[in-house]
Amino acid sequence: MPDLTISPRQLVSWALGNLAQTLWFLPPLAKRLHIWRGVNMASPGSVFLGRNVLLDNRAPALITIGADVWLTTGCVILTHGMCSALQRERFGMTESNAPVTLERGVFLGCGTIILPGVTIGEGSYIGAGSVVSTDIPPGVVAAGNPARVIRPLDKQEH
Repeated sequence: MPDLTISPRQLVSWALGNLAQTLWFLPPLAKRLHIWRGVNMASPGSVFLGRNVLLDNRAPALITIGADVWLTTGCVILTHGMCSALQRERFGMTESNAPVTLERGVFLGCGTIILPGVTIGEGSYIGAGSVVSTDIPPGVVAAGNPARVIRPLDKQEH
């Protein structure tokens, strides 16, 4: 059975994360709360956080967000994976943590889910509702479940 006890620091981080999620209309405060929790933001003033953006409550310090990143409504960034006691016993699964990095200029469409261990390259655009489970290279449009690269971005596009 895993240790499900919560330290005071984890409890505070969880509370701040939930509060920040509801403060989308006060972006500087929401971002400050996430930074206090350990989320790494290169340039908080240039990051956009939409309504109901969830940044992992279990291991927020594993999230790195570059400058000029857009996390639109309902985006979820996870840095941990959990499993049930049965899954551990019968299938040998384990709980894990892995970092997530959103490089400079990344745009996440509404409802995007980023799974642990993913890096999204500079300037990439992730379509709404995508589930990103593997790294995305710089300068591409990616979408789907699982997300896949659709095409490179073109300078001539508007």
